Amino acid sequence: MLARILLHSGSDGSSLSTGGPQLNSGFYPGITTFNQTTEAWDIDLSVLPEGKHTFHVSGVDDDGFAAEDLLIPFWLGPQQDFIWEDALIYMVMTDRFVNGNTSNDDNSSSTAATGAGWQGGDFAGITEMIDSGYFTNLGVNALWLTPFNSAAQGSEMAGDGVHEVSGYHGYWPTAPRSVDSRLGSEAELEAMVTSAHEHGIRVMMDFVVNHVHEDHPYYSQNPEWFNQGCLCGSTDCDWNEHRLDCLFRDYMPDLDWKNRDASEQMIADGMWWLERFDLDGARLDAVKHVDDLAVYNFASRIEQRFESGGVDYYLKGETAMGWVGHELADNLGEYATINSYMGEHGLDGQADFVLYHAVVDNVLASGNMDYQHLDYWTNRSQDQYVEGAVMNPFIGSHDTPRFISRAEDSGTQWNQWVEQDRPGNPPTEAYDKARQAIGWLLTTPGAPILYMGDESGQPGGADPDNRRMMDFNLSGQGLELLNFTSELAQLRLENVALRRGAYSTYHVSENLLVFEMTLGDDSNMVVLNRGNVEQWEIPYDEVIFGDATLFDDALAISANSVTVLRHSSVPPPLTDCVTLNLSIISTPEIYDSLTEHFPKAISVFGVHLLATSGVNDETLLHAAAVMAGYLDDDSDGIANDPAVVQAMADANAAMVIPRTQYELDMIIEQLPESFYVKMDEGEFALQDLYEDEIHPGGRSANTFDATLEEVLHLITQVGYATAYPDDFAEAPGSTLAIAMDGARGGHYEENDIDDCEEEEGPCALPTGGYSESSWYHYDDGTCDYSCMATEYLYWALTTHLGAQSDSGRCYWISEEWEPCTREQLAQTDPAIVSLIESSTLARSLPSGGHCPDNPGDNDIQGCMNVNATNYNQNATVDDGSCIMPEPEPEPEPEPEPEENTELDPDSKGENYSSESSSFTAIRIILLLILGLMIIHFAINKMRGGGLGEG
Repeated sequence: MLARILLHSGSDGSSLSTGGPQLNSGFYPGITTFNQTTEAWDIDLSVLPEGKHTFHVSGVDDDGFAAEDLLIPFWLGPQQDFIWEDALIYMVMTDRFVNGNTSNDDNSSSTAATGAGWQGGDFAGITEMIDSGYFTNLGVNALWLTPFNSAAQGSEMAGDGVHEVSGYHGYWPTAPRSVDSRLGSEAELEAMVTSAHEHGIRVMMDFVVNHVHEDHPYYSQNPEWFNQGCLCGSTDCDWNEHRLDCLFRDYMPDLDWKNRDASEQMIADGMWWLERFDLDGARLDAVKHVDDLAVYNFASRIEQRFESGGVDYYLKGETAMGWVGHELADNLGEYATINSYMGEHGLDGQADFVLYHAVVDNVLASGNMDYQHLDYWTNRSQDQYVEGAVMNPFIGSHDTPRFISRAEDSGTQWNQWVEQDRPGNPPTEAYDKARQAIGWLLTTPGAPILYMGDESGQPGGADPDNRRMMDFNLSGQGLELLNFTSELAQLRLENVALRRGAYSTYHVSENLLVFEMTLGDDSNMVVLNRGNVEQWEIPYDEVIFGDATLFDDALAISANSVTVLRHSSVPPPLTDCVTLNLSIISTPEIYDSLTEHFPKAISVFGVHLLATSGVNDETLLHAAAVMAGYLDDDSDGIANDPAVVQAMADANAAMVIPRTQYELDMIIEQLPESFYVKMDEGEFALQDLYEDEIHPGGRSANTFDATLEEVLHLITQVGYATAYPDDFAEAPGSTLAIAMDGARGGHYEENDIDDCEEEEGPCALPTGGYSESSWYHYDDGTCDYSCMATEYLYWALTTHLGAQSDSGRCYWISEEWEPCTREQLAQTDPAIVSLIESSTLARSLPSGGHCPDNPGDNDIQGCMNVNATNYNQNATVDDGSCIMPEPEPEPEPEPEPEENTELDPDSKGENYSSESSSFTAIRIILLLILGLMIIHFAINKMRGGGLGEG
């Protein structure tokens, strides 16, 4: 690969006099001279090893104007494609990890309580473990180290007012830019980072932004930089009400980020650490306790300095919030607070405290709540945070009792001190819970955090007992858990859908959660089972993790197990698929306000299926193939009944497919009133279908493909009811209605539509309940007579086509619908069978398979571009005939404003020099084109307060 650095001269055209690109700390050996003709350096990167490298580019022109040096970090090798969703972040409390250099141990006398003093871990120990392959084998590709700045000497009083603790953790900084010698030297820190980068591991620092220790020079020299607040948690000093000015402890002065000098100095210090030691990101401590804009100021400066070349420096925050109730509405404030620090020019992500308290506290550790609760709040983490945020799920941290000790629940998990009964070796049941928790952690979206020791089930109570020295002398269940974690984490690295995919629920019950992680055409299925042995019908054909067994389409799942599946690399040929060509297009404008929320669509004989951007294309294609199968069950490319299709097209009938019901609810709230007026006037006929209900091939009790139902509803209630009202109208007197009255044991119709407003309403239900002779007994108090008819025809047709015949399915649906095989239906309900067989309704059940490479002979040729003047909504194959409208003439350019020759001194920025009345600026564009990395480096000048041309 070549890198080309191009110079853009200043406004007066002066040539470069000195300067050029430097690699890390020295001139790159391949660079000799600057080519004055091309104004470029060409740099051969092929001689560099894989890993991280940094160019520093500087320049001075003939007039003596210098550009501030430009920093261009970049990676070579596989890490070039890394994004932070790929990360498994391992949190290291350096002093408690590995003692690799005993010469820097703290041998001074200490009054700290046992377990609360320095214990000897250091940078050399971390380097030793990097080089040993421990992190690589564990699937870890990012390290988060607790603060390594100089920390307080001696000890301070703990929160209990009895025990003393030392500053081994690093959160009591006493100097802005020096490494604590008890953790190692600057050279050892550099060596550790270098080793990490050579192994493809990124390193994050922990930056304390809320406070310093009272021995810090900033406090003694600049007292005006600090708040004079109350002690957090004391009387009349609530942690939230006084979050910006209260002191964590009386020896921890609270920084006032509203003070410009203080904020600028803290930002400069943070940037110094990142650049000096070639770090890759930072965790910001106690984010909600500093002024709200402080985070954005810090993040924007990091972006400007380090990210010009395209490498993302990950900034994560600690905004400690809770989970305050079972309803989403109860927790909106928690989500909002975390969200307030993320987004454009803000944090990239945060520790997901709401998720931790919702599922670790209540499900994974305690077992107090079921897996439906686990699934619900996992889903909420996908739709409640700022778009693009890379959140950090976790099951343990340095601030909480160890997960496995919480799972044991012996009553000792909150004990802290050596004189108390502290947690010991956990039992088998706790390890079972740990496997479920780690299985969930490593297969759900985000950049998960693994706290050191959790990979092997290290026990511990509350702080500081949760920070015992790391134990690598493993055997038995601890070693088994380490191997389990390593294997699953490696699997995560090897399967992109597990890292970057979208989460969707496949099935959930009390002790079983089945979900999919999907990215484009790639997907994995994860099965978490904390209950007994289960057997499931699964549409995946290869187990890649766990001891579950596949036979035919069924999966035998072990008790207390984690299973991951995928589709085999060579999918089986489609033997039952529609030959109608199905193409994804932009949603036609006829759907008014829906086009904004459902931007992609498929046309099936002019009937559209609309989907949100997050819906997988394969899911949309499957739903379209089901519709095509119902409308053209012999796959000849011609609809079974053109009158039905025309009725649907005339009504602008469409399926609307969001990812979840929640997503649809949010869209409904945003649609304008004018849209609902058009709905009431009959301009659209819509039927919803949620992606998390779509299970291709699912026809069992546990897993049924809702596409078979919801698509059929649209076809019958709009198409058949309109085209053939005597037979299919969903109103009293039609052939369908008469048959339904027989199936329900009588005619039951609402007196008024208001009767159907409440779930317990009388609506279309029999007053005394259904008779024993009825075989269709739907008891939804909101379903009116028309709705009852829609559901009845669905049950009858799908039973006739064999969709309900699974024995487990038959039992599961019996409370609503009794006949579940074709034979039973013929015996029980000959009236509906006669109607079905005399109609043009489908004669075979759609599989939902589509054969895009084998279009039928009767495809409809035409223009499929919705913006074209000759757009054909019935076309199934684009024939290239589209005629696009003439572009609007461009408006005449407005005259440029006169040059402003005045410059407000207050707006000149920190590079302004009143002595020279000039400043320089630089900019960079980094492109990768056919292996050529092109960097534009510019020296732009402003002289004498006037704006130069540029």
